[in-house]
Amino acid sequence: MTSETRDNRRNFDRFPFSARLEVRVGRRSGHRAPLDPAIDLMSADAFDVSVSGFGFRSPLPLAVGDVIAVTLAELRLVDDGTSLAGAHDDPDLEIRAVVRHIRPDATDGRWVVGAERAG
Repeated sequence: MTSETRDNRRNFDRFPFSARLEVRVGRRSGHRAPLDPAIDLMSADAFDVSVSGFGFRSPLPLAVGDVIAVTLAELRLVDDGTSLAGAHDDPDLEIRAVVRHIRPDATDGRWVVGAERAG
């Protein structure tokens, strides 16, 4: 374990992961509405993944506690530069998660989001 992939607040190592995501925000923090596919659909870029969660850069701010559903819009295979478009067509690839932290990314105006897979 290196300091780049593990720190004292994490239970699992993180690994670089590059993918284009489709993110739906289904329930805002503090509300009890069910996940609704019509609410806040956006594209985002994943940058890491672990056993329990993942990180991505979002064009829109989210709130800690927001429930999201994430599917792969496009998976970029880092070794040879190829991609798998249309992965979002497979409902088995949807991941439900809860936003655990968010901060502005000073380099590009987006938001850095950490999400934990929901039970």
